[in-house]
Amino acid sequence: MVLLWGRWIGMRRLTSRVAGRAPRAEAPLSLVTRRSLAAALGLLCAPPLPAQRIATAAVRSPRITTDRVAAPRELHLTAPPECRRSAVRTVGQFLAGVGGSWVVGLAAFKMFDDPGGPDRRVKGDEGYTPNANTAYAIGSLVGAVAGVYLSGPRPTQCGSLLRTTIGAAVPSIPLFFGRDEPYTPLFGVVLAAPAQSLFATAMYPAR
Repeated sequence: MVLLWGRWIGMRRLTSRVAGRAPRAEAPLSLVTRRSLAAALGLLCAPPLPAQRIATAAVRSPRITTDRVAAPRELHLTAPPECRRSAVRTVGQFLAGVGGSWVVGLAAFKMFDDPGGPDRRVKGDEGYTPNANTAYAIGSLVGAVAGVYLSGPRPTQCGSLLRTTIGAAVPSIPLFFGRDEPYTPLFGVVLAAPAQSLFATAMYPAR
């Protein structure tokens, strides 16, 4: 269109000269007018966007879909039906733990206790054997764990041996520190054994 505009001006000038008239000065195009014409020509002459590009752009455009959103997993906060313990079963585990602590602990104490041995010590009016006290502490711990774990529902599936051992080990700490005390077995039978069984029973479930 710019070329056609220039040719048209040239033709008018040539016609004016031929007719004997002075050529009329044409107003030069302003910068804004030239830029507007160039922009218009660019829009008119620009090739149309192919249909394939439009389809590709539509495919690549981000879309919010719900099929990729994973549903949150259900939280199983309760034990399976076969692992649930009734009140009677829980009390039975507690009593089994107490009995195991008494039986195994006192048996280990009697095995290592030597009243006339060289390791016999006297504190006050009572004599004791340090190794026998340590044996009682270990035996009571093992007995409490065995009683609670083996009397639970499906021990290998519903119970945790590690958790049961940790529960019984916490109240057993004073027994190990009472190695040089003559009343350690009495303390274990009256106080430590029920505490061992209670903590072990509470920690028994695997989940």
